[in-house]
Amino acid sequence: MGILDYTERIQELQTLRDAIANKQIDTNQVSSIKDTIDEWEGKSPNGYAGLVEDTKEIVESNYAIKEEVLGVIDERIAQLEIAIDDQFDRYKYIAYSTYDDDSNKNRLQQLEKINGVSSLDSSVRSRLINLV
Repeated sequence: MGILDYTERIQELQTLRDAIANKQIDTNQVSSIKDTIDEWEGKSPNGYAGLVEDTKEIVESNYAIKEEVLGVIDERIAQLEIAIDDQFDRYKYIAYSTYDDDSNKNRLQQLEKINGVSSLDSSVRSRLINLV
């Protein structure tokens, strides 16, 4: 696999985000678990109640971490989307510029100029080429 362009990075981050968001029990599911079972006698009910409370605490902690991780992923996706838009806005003038009166020669020059920008992300390059 080669270097990922911005769009491919966003797709990978979205896949990771979806996996995290969809694979964990949420706090609502755990908070509804009863911490007592009326039919139990002796010390077992107390042990069960403690286990339920421990589970609730762990899930709440994991939920907070999950939300933090999802926030970091969302922030990175937003940064990549901004980078795409910034590069596109910075170089789209090439696709709208006239370099030659002959339309075929003009198109070739536009493509040459787009391909000549070495720092251009490949997903942005593709978008610009589609304009030509």
